[in-house]
Amino acid sequence: MFITLILLFSRKIAAQDLRNETRVKLFEKAEAFKRERKFFEAEEIYNKIIKKEPKQFDAYFKAYGLLKLIGEKDKALFYAEELIKKNPSEEKYNPLFAEVAEWKWQSGKYELAKKYIELLLTKQLDADSKKVYSSYKNKYEVAIFNVSNPITIKIKKVKWEDDVSIDAYFPVLTADEENLIFTSRDNAFDENIFQSELLNNNTWSKPNEIKELKTLEREGTNTISADGRIMVFTFCGKGYKRKNLGSCDLYYSIRNGDKWSTPINLGKEINTKYWESQPSLSADGRALFFSSDRPGGMGKKDIWLSKKNESGEWSKAENLGQEINTSEDDIAPFIHANGESLFFSSSGRHGLGGYDLYFSINNGSSWSEVKSLPHPINDYNNQIGIYINPSLSKAYYSIDSKNFSELVYFDLPASLDLGKKAGYLKGRVRDADTKRLIPSFLELTSKNKLIFSCTSDSLTGNYLMVIPEGNEYALHISKKGYFFQSVKVDYKNVLYLDTLVRNIDLVPIQKNKKVVLNNIYFDFGSAEILETSKTELLKLLYILKNTPDVKIHFEAHTDDVGSKENNLLLSEKRAKSVVEYLTTNGILESRLSWSGEGENKPLVPNTSDYKRSLNRRIEFMLK
Repeated sequence: MFITLILLFSRKIAAQDLRNETRVKLFEKAEAFKRERKFFEAEEIYNKIIKKEPKQFDAYFKAYGLLKLIGEKDKALFYAEELIKKNPSEEKYNPLFAEVAEWKWQSGKYELAKKYIELLLTKQLDADSKKVYSSYKNKYEVAIFNVSNPITIKIKKVKWEDDVSIDAYFPVLTADEENLIFTSRDNAFDENIFQSELLNNNTWSKPNEIKELKTLEREGTNTISADGRIMVFTFCGKGYKRKNLGSCDLYYSIRNGDKWSTPINLGKEINTKYWESQPSLSADGRALFFSSDRPGGMGKKDIWLSKKNESGEWSKAENLGQEINTSEDDIAPFIHANGESLFFSSSGRHGLGGYDLYFSINNGSSWSEVKSLPHPINDYNNQIGIYINPSLSKAYYSIDSKNFSELVYFDLPASLDLGKKAGYLKGRVRDADTKRLIPSFLELTSKNKLIFSCTSDSLTGNYLMVIPEGNEYALHISKKGYFFQSVKVDYKNVLYLDTLVRNIDLVPIQKNKKVVLNNIYFDFGSAEILETSKTELLKLLYILKNTPDVKIHFEAHTDDVGSKENNLLLSEKRAKSVVEYLTTNGILESRLSWSGEGENKPLVPNTSDYKRSLNRRIEFMLK
């Protein structure tokens, strides 16, 4: 009996030794498969080991590492979680807790992410590790709070004419939201820019490629000025008479009528030998935000800014700094029509996973604290590339699913404080006599400060410009051979729809033609010219100094508030004040005459405050 027991014990030891030897060979076989890039065959070997010996923890660890390496995230996550369950105390497996927590965060499972990181924080950690993992915990708590306090929005798909299906992303619109431009792809190596027009019932026309910009390389991630006449876009490729400085460069093109000009590289002040892409042009076309991975930034990809000077040249691009950029990727900027609110995507902040959307508001000298857009605008998926309309009431972006992107939109709640709203002013410019559509130069000013400038289309005479809320504005329209025209625009409180559409008839420079000066201001009941009239008066001075042989007669008019006698006297004093300003600035008095008409010649009936404001005016006429 004793001998039998000894034999059985010896066989058991032998069997154990054989098992160890087999395990070693299996691990070696798995390594051989990995070297041959037969990754799934290697995984099968690790599974075989695990089935025979569930406590063989290195098999879990090696399977996790293998699958993470080849991008099989879900499978890798399974092995990592199993290893944590079976052997939570082994110190060398500590990094798995943070890895699993991050993966849970990236998939929107924020409570689980917090659970794993809290387990890790119970372990013996050095001070630096504890600081890093504590920041993870804070990030997950921020995510939990954000998804617990969502806003209510209804996301709708952009509807195309004839219900066509098109892969579409990075949308931009003109300020009136009647033209949509976006990027689409035939394949990973051929992206192109498409445009569509708004039809009835929130349906968009069947998209068409912009043929003047199309190549067999990649064009996309574009931006357009508010009037839709200037486009900046990204070109990645070679040839086609386009000389890139780097892998992807920014180009611009100008539209006249329905044709786009030959694209021109924006030059070395903006482009480098590195990657430049995802541009956003301010409404007036004078500031360009974009993303680049060039050296000198805060992180991997940063947001940069270049400004156009009075000569039309772009300044050397500057990094927006730590107020906006992080140590990770900060991309896809969008500067709102108000010129102050900057929206962008970042992977370097405490978000909901992947890239989230954030915004900051510029006060003229610095950027405000960066804030994230609320859930469900942001979720655990990547949110990249958003357009928000001037009134801050509607947003457009794309949703990615299985290598296909769809454009969607939703209404923004009025409760969101995203900065100043903006409206738009649009119309066409004509010759007052022939009614021929003509190109002209338009400037929008407020308190003598230039807010916006543009040219009307040389073929259609159309113009469109953005108006930030909260101010009174003066619109000046000029063209050689014509009297300049001026229009008042009150955007403190828009009560009249016709303030948004102004068609302009420019009067050819001829004798006995009357022109209204709409932006010369006086205090109530006063003849003293206000400082806000300076821009208008300077333009008048320019005409007089460049036409030294002409004489001008001024007429001043009032509304019907007050007595006729007082209004007549006030109008005479106001006309004289204009003449005195001009003579003080070098115009001979012999060239000028004036009269006051009081309330005797109204343009429109004095039936409202708005109409009375139209009747309070200064007119001039060549004699």
